[in-house]
This record gives sequence, C-alpha cells and structure tokens, in this order.
Amino acid sequence: HARTGCLYQASCMTVDGELKCTFHPAAPVVSEQVNEQFADAFMDVLEVVAETKEVDVTKEVEESAGNPLSALRDNLLPTAAGLIGAAAVASHAGAFSDFYNSIMEMKANASPEDFSAALNFWIFFAVGHPILEPILWISHVLHGS
Repeated sequence: HARTGCLYQASCMTVDGELKCTFHPAAPVVSEQVNEQFADAFMDVLEVVAETKEVDVTKEVEESAGNPLSALRDNLLPTAAGLIGAAAVASHAGAFSDFYNSIMEMKANASPEDFSAALNFWIFFAVGHPILEPILWISHVLHGS
C-alpha cells in the first residue's frame, strides 16, 4: 500500500468461469466494516457493468437524498475537475515551451541521425519507464518475500 498510495488493493482471478476477488485494505486506516461495504459496492458496480444485475435508478436517487453531493448541479464536479486540470497544465505552459525550444535547438545543432537517435532514446525511456515500473515492483515483492 505504501508504494502505490492505494487504500484498496484488489486481486481478481477467474476460477471455473467465475470471477473471484479479494480486497486488501490498508489496516488500521480502513476498518473491516468499511472494507466489506466497499467490496459489496465494488462488486455491485462490476455486476451492473457486466449487465448481470439491473439497478433501479429512481430507488438509488431516493436513497441518496440525504447525500450532500446530491444538491450539486449535474456535471459540476467533472467540469470543475476539467477546469482545474486545464489550469494546472496552463500553469506549466512555460516549461512546455522551454522543452519544445530545447528540442528544436537540439535538432538545429545535431545531424539528423544523431537527433533521431537521441529523440528515439528519450521516447523509449519516457514510454518504457511506466511500463517497466510494475514489472520491477512485482520483482521486488517476489524477491522480498
């Protein structure tokens, strides 16, 4: 949990065509009761997505009447998250511009072959790092136990 920052890690596998899940909460932060509620809600969502269970939407809306989030206008939270995300990206516009300018300077001062090799190495590193990190993590877990 410490490496991922996740309060709920789930392990899932299929046994004889049936999905089996286990939930590993960060104890004592998450109690067994809260974990059980989360697991039940998670499985309900999976059943709805898999279309093996139907949900009465009007019942869900009535039950959520006491929920303070029910008073919010539709799409307010996604809109706010989008605006905050756009502002965060815009706040780094100078860094993006500097990065682009340094790439263009490198291209202007290097042969096409050298530039291509350097750019391909950078792309390989930028793409490969997030792909390799889970592999290195599981290696650490398996060799540490």
